[in-house]
Amino acid sequence: MEAAIEKTNTEFRVKILGSFTFRDKKEMFLITKQIEAASTQKAVVFDLSGCDFIDSAALGMLILAGKAARTRKASFAITGAVGVVRELLMITKLV
Repeated sequence: MEAAIEKTNTEFRVKILGSFTFRDKKEMFLITKQIEAASTQKAVVFDLSGCDFIDSAALGMLILAGKAARTRKASFAITGAVGVVRELLMITKLV
């Protein structure tokens, strides 16, 4: 997985590229810490348009990122998922 973070005055956006799996837990831990520390952005968005695979561990990481956003009263959204990634997100009701 590659993750690109874009911050504006109102949005904290994470674009995920490639396969998103258990191996990415350290990077996602750091991203989640950044979400917790972001004070001005009222929206957290994970763009999965470039993600071609996701496993159950990555689903859990997205849930934790969402909790981190909501803890600081920010909205949380997952966008751009297609194919099997979107199907899995729909089954688990994350989108």
